[in-house]
Amino acid sequence: MKSELLERLKEISEEERLILHKNKIDKKIYTSSEAFSVESVKLMSIGKHIAIRTHTRFIDFPEHSHDYIEIMYVCSGHITHTINGHEINMSTGDFLFMNQHVSHSIKKAGENDIGINFIVLPEFFDIPLKMLKEDKSTLFADFLVDIFRKNEKTPRYMHFRTAGNTAIENLIENIISSLLNETGEENINRFTMGLIFLHIIESMDTISPDSLLNENDMIASTVLHYINTNYKNITLKELAANMHQSPSNICKIIKKATGYTFSDLLQRKRIAQAADFLTETNMTVAEIMNAVGYENSSHFYRLFRDIYGVSPREFREQNNANAYK
Repeated sequence: MKSELLERLKEISEEERLILHKNKIDKKIYTSSEAFSVESVKLMSIGKHIAIRTHTRFIDFPEHSHDYIEIMYVCSGHITHTINGHEINMSTGDFLFMNQHVSHSIKKAGENDIGINFIVLPEFFDIPLKMLKEDKSTLFADFLVDIFRKNEKTPRYMHFRTAGNTAIENLIENIISSLLNETGEENINRFTMGLIFLHIIESMDTISPDSLLNENDMIASTVLHYINTNYKNITLKELAANMHQSPSNICKIIKKATGYTFSDLLQRKRIAQAADFLTETNMTVAEIMNAVGYENSSHFYRLFRDIYGVSPREFREQNNANAYK
């Protein structure tokens, strides 16, 4: 994140000054009810569907719910949420999406632990949801669709670790700057959020297994995590046995959740890792091919060109002029 924007976000707010003085949260800032349910009308202007505020630091933030969808993005440091007794440990570059039925508390954050809370009403997601449906990315789209289901009261949250994704970092800077400075039209922010979602979907293996989803989504999340950590030697048969599922059921769930087959996800992960090696190391293409689990060079070259549109050597030359050739 750009240093000037981060420095602005690090500024101690008036609320935080009072906390440093009194060591107490002023609940009236957040709610007018006895129960600690944070109200959107307290945090956003009339007629708006999205607002942001920096996470309140220097004190344990007590358990609370909210009448809106909350998205936290960690700009720097570490922030820990507790949901149903389970800790969600977030680091720089992480996203936490929570629907309006989640109740959570947050451990005390230090001066350099900077989190941005997006306060979002369901109506804001009409354009992002349409973009996701067109991309057939049902795991994430279903999470948003549940927001609009009046009979759906299940707490659900999704935790993504997207540090190092430059495209997401640029988009998140854009939307934060727009909302801070009140310079952008809300529809532009809708499309920006939709693009963020699409980039997250392109890296669905970044979903953390501590996300709270339904049973099939949890299976899909586990598969994605397993692919991410065992991409070199993993087989569907081995994975199914480890998860006590049939291979056909794994395939069905994965296809419904992500729009991709198991084989597609595995190949995309291997090729993405190969691309990282091409730009970040001086390994030869042959060494990289072996490191990501390929023995057939023609198969590797064809898959790489299908995904990136160029050969591995051309990709390296385009992305790192000083890399090994």
